[in-house]
Amino acid sequence: MILTDAEYAYLRSELGDADRPDLDAHYQRLGSLQAVAVEVLRERRAALVSDPLAVTVQGVATVNNA
Repeated sequence: MILTDAEYAYLRSELGDADRPDLDAHYQRLGSLQAVAVEVLRERRAALVSDPLAVTVQGVATVNNA
């Protein structure tokens, strides 16, 4: 399954900027838009937890506590 334009727009509204081929791969494996959103958010949270000294919100702010 590949995301339709409407499904991709929905995920972007929930997740912000996201790589479409990556979302397609998640969707093909999981089969649910909600499951894709949850998994992507969990991956992002894990990345923040693994590197808590540097946080970047693209186009908004960068915080580096090193």
